[in-house]
Amino acid sequence: YNTGRGGGSPQPICLGIHRSDYMLHDEGDGSPLQEKQVEINTIASSFAALSQRVTALHKFLIGRAGMGSLDAANCPDNTPVAGISSALAEASGLYCAREHAGAEGKRARGGKVAVLFVVQPDEQNVFDQRHVEFQLWEAHGLPVVRATLAEVDARASVEEGTQQLILDGFEISVVYFRAGYAPTDYFGDAEWSARMTMERSAAVKCPSTAYQCVGAKKIQQVLGAPGMLEKFADGEAVQRMRQSFAGLYPLGDGSKEASDAKAKAIQHPKKFVLKPQREGGGNNFYEDEMVKILQTASEAELSAYILMDIIQAPAAPGLFMRKDEVIETLATTEIGTYGACIADGETVVRSSVVGHLLRSKVADSHETGVAAGYGVLDSVILYD
Repeated sequence: YNTGRGGGSPQPICLGIHRSDYMLHDEGDGSPLQEKQVEINTIASSFAALSQRVTALHKFLIGRAGMGSLDAANCPDNTPVAGISSALAEASGLYCAREHAGAEGKRARGGKVAVLFVVQPDEQNVFDQRHVEFQLWEAHGLPVVRATLAEVDARASVEEGTQQLILDGFEISVVYFRAGYAPTDYFGDAEWSARMTMERSAAVKCPSTAYQCVGAKKIQQVLGAPGMLEKFADGEAVQRMRQSFAGLYPLGDGSKEASDAKAKAIQHPKKFVLKPQREGGGNNFYEDEMVKILQTASEAELSAYILMDIIQAPAAPGLFMRKDEVIETLATTEIGTYGACIADGETVVRSSVVGHLLRSKVADSHETGVAAGYGVLDSVILYD
């Protein structure tokens, strides 16, 4: 981010496709359940297409099989693919309007404007991505080019003067990152070079490096500090947002708050989770592992983490399908809402909720990530 900022991005249009995840929290004192935010994902927010298909599957099964008192009408529609695709298309249109005075840009290149999906080598989540790709073409006439970071470095170029990003003969209007969030995505100089090339190009980034940093756990913790939300909102909105925050605590900054939180986590390890600045699931530390890090790491090392209160989610009976087997278990659930946000400089062009994702996991598992092997996709049922 610091290096890229030095070169300056020529593109003020910013696109965010993110997912904010929540769980219900039970204080254990008979008070009503509270929704608490787990995290917000600002890069490669996945499973929109698969969640949409699972919702459709469950609605079909409820209606076709007649499952007791369940009614398919109580399973809310879930179409995040359309919302995500329309946001990508809208950002692409804004790019063309800025760079080429509207549709003239498409005609100038024979219509060869495309959206770039940056993916991992041997991508495992390809089917989730393909539905968004197909929707972009069928609903908006926008082709997609898929490439890894290394392939971008080898095949992409930036035109001098215009800073247009060119790949495989296409002018890239939007770079949609479905990779680039994990250290393992950057094998060497080629991947870092590719990221810098895209960041300094005129293409709209989803997300930019600045936007990606906003999703870091440290930013989540800082936004939870007194007086921070008030810089961006006021009144009832601040109160409602703050009610959804679990306890979030700094580490390694020399403050009394950090020292007290560290001591409490060591004394009551089941009440806290240690979070690094990582995405992709399976990166957090709990109980004995957490205590070991808190007791052995230096203050400088601890500053790379935050502490968060464990969300005590109520468990309910559940049936999981795994490898053609039905597993009967106690389960907890986590719901995520997909959002699309487009800004042009200081002007918010779009901010909308486009769908949801429900994941269930075995109640005694700390993690919920599906790709990481901890959870399963599920569907919402509304009832009184």
